[in-house]
Amino acid sequence: MSKIIFICVILLLSISAGISAEEIIPPEKKEFSSAEMLGALSLLEGFIAINSVFAAYYPMPYGIMGTVISPFTFNDSGVSSLEIKVAAWSMYLGLCAYNIAVPLHQDMDEKELFWNNFAGWHLIMLGTGIVSLLTHKPKEKKPSADYQGKAQIH
Repeated sequence: MSKIIFICVILLLSISAGISAEEIIPPEKKEFSSAEMLGALSLLEGFIAINSVFAAYYPMPYGIMGTVISPFTFNDSGVSSLEIKVAAWSMYLGLCAYNIAVPLHQDMDEKELFWNNFAGWHLIMLGTGIVSLLTHKPKEKKPSADYQGKAQIH
């Protein structure tokens, strides 16, 4: 029981931070240095590894708590596109269902569960990126007046 409480506390602390990407990175900044990109990638991989370790050692509590708190995390994720939220949420629920069901039916060691969850998180990121690219809406062209006073679309 203490293991489940520990995982619940860790998961709740991870979603209670309430920091969005807009607060960390100014919206006008479009170019990133190599060091910034490497730091962001290292941080992301670290979070994926930590989640995978939790899921490897406590798969069922991790899957249950992930399922319970997922509506709150994805609703407040800072992503404005409903398609991206639904895609990420459904893929994450699939990973949670995997953690609940598979260890019950198969004898798997922690190492195998870790690598399966690690790959699952990367598939979630890949799937979310693909949905983001496919649902990208181009900016609308705004009319502007040229030197003769006629409206012209750029």
